[in-house]
Amino acid sequence: PCVAFIGNGSAGHYTKMVHNGIEYAMMQLISEAYAILKNVCGCSNDEIHAVFTEWNHGPLQSFLVEITANIFTVADDANTSQKLIDKVMDRAAQKGTGLWTSESALQLHVPAPTIDEAVAARDLSSFKKERMIISGFHKGSIPSNNHPDKTQVIRQLHDALYFGVAISYVQGLHLLQTASATYNYEINISEVIRVWKGGCIIRSAMLNDLGKAYAKNNQLLNVLLDKEFYLHLRNHRNEMVGTLAIAMDNEIAVSCMGSCLGYFDMFSTGRLPSNLIQA
Repeated sequence: PCVAFIGNGSAGHYTKMVHNGIEYAMMQLISEAYAILKNVCGCSNDEIHAVFTEWNHGPLQSFLVEITANIFTVADDANTSQKLIDKVMDRAAQKGTGLWTSESALQLHVPAPTIDEAVAARDLSSFKKERMIISGFHKGSIPSNNHPDKTQVIRQLHDALYFGVAISYVQGLHLLQTASATYNYEINISEVIRVWKGGCIIRSAMLNDLGKAYAKNNQLLNVLLDKEFYLHLRNHRNEMVGTLAIAMDNEIAVSCMGSCLGYFDMFSTGRLPSNLIQA
């Protein structure tokens, strides 16, 4: 179910690279949601496990959400009374495919800011020593939790994560469509979505909605051009705004979430202030 002829030349390799770029974005978005659950809602690991497990039985159903839920149940081998997640160093490594996706998007002039931010976030995480020094400069000055309604925050966060994951797919598929035309790959986007649904790291229920859009028009340059899909995403915009406000009030870095909203709003604007740049 997850095998197909993708296209001419290096089309298969390129599609796998973009798959990994989308994965980078999705993983960073999930980690930002985790930061809010932990630091704003004050959720325990067991509670976070329950939240992600519930989310995996709805619109956010995906392989990444499923394995994220499982992470919070794993005990530390050295001390079984503690969870492994709390012992893992907060430095995220990378093998390069996310970076390659960003590089290719820049070369083809396709905006993929959420993938870019996911790569940058991994780079930033590597500066552990420096981060610890700087965090000591404001110790105790971070505002207290201004949003005690845990249920409301979690509900809003669910929709914000849905919005963000969708935008990650949108950016990756736009890049694939452009690369296909530029390099004569002749990639069938509907077939790519079918393969990704069949079995891969970024498989999810959301691919069904994307598949419907491309079934109507397989030549869509950007899936936001499908009115039904666009309006569906727009219904989640306010939840992303609210989530960003909560994160900023509590000094939680959510660069990927922020990039998703900026991308969506710019693509929704008929006349941008770019005329001033030109002037």
